[in-house]
Amino acid sequence: MMDDSTVNYFEAVKAYDEFWLKRKKPKEEDEIIGEKRKKSLWERIFATREEKDEAEAAQYRFDCKKFEHWKFVVQPYVQPDGRILSAEEQMELWKQQRSGK
Repeated sequence: MMDDSTVNYFEAVKAYDEFWLKRKKPKEEDEIIGEKRKKSLWERIFATREEKDEAEAAQYRFDCKKFEHWKFVVQPYVQPDGRILSAEEQMELWKQQRSGK
């Protein structure tokens, strides 16, 4: 949805939140630093549900980070109705702010 220039911001965020409602979000890089250790044979055979959830979340790590970045970047350009200003409108707004009008 974030690649669609006509997407409604609020609908995209709602879809993202609903997707993660029943899933565990992947950890950020700063949360996983220093966590890696070698697992014993028994730990690998009998992986906990949490580890399986984390493995599934790892598949989505890049997409999750990409969406969070998109949300941060477009947030200043979201209109009250959820429309995101186009690149041309953003440039015009920047020019207005720069000239002091």
